[in-house]
Amino acid sequence: MPRRIPWRQVLPVEPTTTYVVHAGTFVVDRWRSLPRFLRETARVRRRLRGADGLIGFAFMARFSGRTFTAVTAWENRGRLGGFIATPEHSHAAGTTRRHLGTGSKLVSWESYGSDLPPRPDRVSRELEAVPGLGGLDGSTGHLVGAGGAHHPA
Repeated sequence: MPRRIPWRQVLPVEPTTTYVVHAGTFVVDRWRSLPRFLRETARVRRRLRGADGLIGFAFMARFSGRTFTAVTAWENRGRLGGFIATPEHSHAAGTTRRHLGTGSKLVSWESYGSDLPPRPDRVSRELEAVPGLGGLDGSTGHLVGAGGAHHPA
């Protein structure tokens, strides 16, 4: 059964203003990698709560499949980029990247305030439309290579 943190609005939105939505699905490659992944993502979530320009966020964890989905909305791409550049996010991304398996994806798109929070079917559609974070190297099952064009970092 999935565990959810439902959408939490941080800043008010204007229905006709365009915001940036960022979504990621993270599939942890092995059970033994899960504690490190959870530790790092907890640090990022703590930093997220005070991030400049954050409009709202939601998370879902499917522990049985080692799959985690995060959705955030930002005032603009600059605010999203500023959060991604924080030491907490940079460290977590670098530490957990090698433990992500097939199906891990990141995507960003623009959305009107009237469409926030994003509907689950929209998030799924956007994630399905992009390639994964990299190819498998065949020997270890770990992802290698840089992300696709939709990766904001």
